Amino acid sequence: MLKKGIKVWLSVLLCLACANVFAQSDTSTYFSASSVVLQQADSMGYYYKNNDFNNFMKYQHPGLVKLLGGEESLMKTLNDNVKKGIITLSITNDAPSKIIASDSNMQCTIQQTNVMKIGSTKLEYISTLVCISYDNGKKWFFLNASGTPLTAIKQVLPELSSELIIQEQQTRAIK
Repeated sequence: MLKKGIKVWLSVLLCLACANVFAQSDTSTYFSASSVVLQQADSMGYYYKNNDFNNFMKYQHPGLVKLLGGEESLMKTLNDNVKKGIITLSITNDAPSKIIASDSNMQCTIQQTNVMKIGSTKLEYISTLVCISYDNGKKWFFLNASGTPLTAIKQVLPELSSELIIQEQQTRAIK
C-alpha cells in the first residue's frame, strides 16, 4: 500500500514539474524576446547618442529608410544635425509592452525618453517606438511612432497591429 501511495505522489509531482517546465518555456520565450528587444533598443540609443550612425542604421526599419530617401540621405541628415549643434545627452528606454506575435512577425512598443541639447536649450522628448521582428525576436527594427501620422506608419508597416498603443510625443524644456 505504501508503494502505491508513493507512486501516486511521484506521478503527481512529475505532472506538476512538467506543467512548470511548460509554463516556464512559454514565459521564458516572452522574457527572452522582451530582454532582446530592450537590449537592442538600448544599443540603438547608445549608437545614436554617440553619433555612430553606421551602427544606428542597422536598427532602422528598411521601409522607413526607403521612405526617407535611402540610407545615404538619412545619414546626411543625421550628420547635418550634429554639425548644427544638436546634441543627444541621454536616451533611456522603458520595458517593452506585451509582445504581439503573428505568423510573420513579433511587435511591441517601448517608451523612450531622449534628452537633447539644441543650442542652449535642453529638451526632453518622450516617444513611443514601434518595435518589430521578422525572425522570432532575434533582430528588431524600430520606428519612432509618436508624432507620425498613422497613415505614414502604415505605409512603412502595413502589418502594424491595432493592439499596439502609440502615445503622442511629449516634449518639455528642462533646466
